[in-house]
Amino acid sequence: EAEMRIAKRILTLIMLLVMTVSVCSCFAVSEFNKSQEKIVEETLAHMKEKYCGQEFVVYYVEGQLKKTIINCYPKGSDFETEPVEVERSVTDGKVKYRDTYFKILIKDDLEADVTGMCNDLEMPIIVTYTEIFTEYGDEQFDGTKTYADYKAWAQETKSSDLFDVYV
Repeated sequence: EAEMRIAKRILTLIMLLVMTVSVCSCFAVSEFNKSQEKIVEETLAHMKEKYCGQEFVVYYVEGQLKKTIINCYPKGSDFETEPVEVERSVTDGKVKYRDTYFKILIKDDLEADVTGMCNDLEMPIIVTYTEIFTEYGDEQFDGTKTYADYKAWAQETKSSDLFDVYV
């Protein structure tokens, strides 16, 4: 009988230990989710400020605290036609954002410009700029900048970033 009581006490202690670990794990996951929610909230606020009040809808979030990728789309649109990727990273305590939205904003002007150049050469073509969904734009380009600003910057800096156009 004494051995049985000792076995019950050991079993009870093991069960308490398992329950304590489970509760702590749930608390840690909850704290991570709060942090991730805060990261998403801050990132969307950054995008709204950068693009003159444009709101974005979150589609999918991946990553950890040091680097988070937020896939979203402009409110009033959808993820299939205007997918935006925002990367938020933290280096030495400093937050840095990169996104693909500016290239969506200039897509029509870029395609019209290239179409115009090709028409001057009398080439029957359809131009579609497909890289907008995967390439991050230079951070200086926000909702106050235009395709003309982007084109001038690309020519001034000799950036090939502008010329990823498929004809």
